[in-house]
Amino acid sequence: MNIRKAWKDFLTVMNLRKLVWELVVAGIIITGLSLTLYFITFHGGLAATDSPWGSFGSYIGGILGPFFSLFTLVGVLYTLYDQGRKLRESRKREREEATAREITYSLELIDRRLLQRSDSGEVPARDLRAVSS
Repeated sequence: MNIRKAWKDFLTVMNLRKLVWELVVAGIIITGLSLTLYFITFHGGLAATDSPWGSFGSYIGGILGPFFSLFTLVGVLYTLYDQGRKLRESRKREREEATAREITYSLELIDRRLLQRSDSGEVPARDLRAVSS
């Protein structure tokens, strides 16, 4: 329960759109910075063999992999939070609809009983008009 409340508080305090844009901007900055540092350190043209490309891929994957994993984790956590919120709303709506159905059914029963009594002569018709208006 504390984790759910902490996550809800986190999403309430932080505007989610702002958080996503901050992560996107951070990703662009980290990507640009890592590429810049790589090319400054190992300056030269494009490699003709595959070995330097493999090293470059390992470098970029090592730098950017954890960042994109964090971005994915935030996305999954938000999805779980959003599904839970929608489930709670759906359950609340179902309870309200069930209550409305019960009230409607009860009113229909009352209406049928009043009509049965008026047909049998137990309740004068003028009393029924007062109830129905």
